[in-house]
Amino acid sequence: MMDSSTNYRFLTFINGSVVDHIGWRLHLQFFYSLEVFILFTNFIEYLYTFYLLLRFRAMHSNLHILLLLYGGQYFFSMISRLFLVYFQFNGSESIDESTFHSLLYTANYTRTICLFVAFNMLPFLVFERCFATCLSGTYETDRNFWIPLILISTMMPVCVLSAVAYIRTPIQHWNITVSILSASGFKCPKTSKHGSILFFNVACVSILILEYVSRNEKLIIMANVSFNILCTIYAAVIPIVVIIYTPEWTRETIRLNVESKVYFDQLQKNLTKQAMEKSKRKQQRSSSWNNSEHEIFL
Repeated sequence: MMDSSTNYRFLTFINGSVVDHIGWRLHLQFFYSLEVFILFTNFIEYLYTFYLLLRFRAMHSNLHILLLLYGGQYFFSMISRLFLVYFQFNGSESIDESTFHSLLYTANYTRTICLFVAFNMLPFLVFERCFATCLSGTYETDRNFWIPLILISTMMPVCVLSAVAYIRTPIQHWNITVSILSASGFKCPKTSKHGSILFFNVACVSILILEYVSRNEKLIIMANVSFNILCTIYAAVIPIVVIIYTPEWTRETIRLNVESKVYFDQLQKNLTKQAMEKSKRKQQRSSSWNNSEHEIFL
């Protein structure tokens, strides 16, 4: 969406007047509620993923640093997206207009930058693996901290500048460019066996192209909603794929599941035992009370 008064572009933030005009408010509220639910489950999932990242060094420290950045940006992306969803239907009723616009622009910039970090991170993960191959003789023994430093120093300015350009550039000049950049930037991961990554890349680029070629308001809204849901589902799938393909994380997850089952089984037994004892004491008090009444009557 492009704000014509400020020439700012808001990533997947839909014009509320258009939504009301075509009568889709209730439909969008359903999809936004679904998205918010998935975001909250993703928050728990990423907390657990960070627990695994910080406790188990199942990979080289350089790759570990990049994955921390990859997962860390999503917390900021989730928070900013929740703000945008709230502003989508509540507007500035509860706050003054200047504060509303400041929060809206901050959330928009934050989420857009985080999305560009997510979009561009995969090729840089491949670059790190390329360094590991070229320096295979000493890579596992030497830290080589200069590698993630160079990669992050290169990636972050690209992501920030791309996000700012996306926000400040009119739609007709942007979408084809970002589509070409996305398609070329993701050529390396095409060799990956993870179909979810390929599906996400193709789907996101397709949505950007659809938004560019379409002038149908309903189709554009459907594309925006699909993009948000797709990003949220993709964010939920990635940690699962990484856990499955990381033996240390898989073993820890299985261990925690087993311990959790034992804990909850024991908890259920204790609660059942307490309930039975409470019921038994209640019956004893009732029986004692009846006997006392009988004695008084006699």
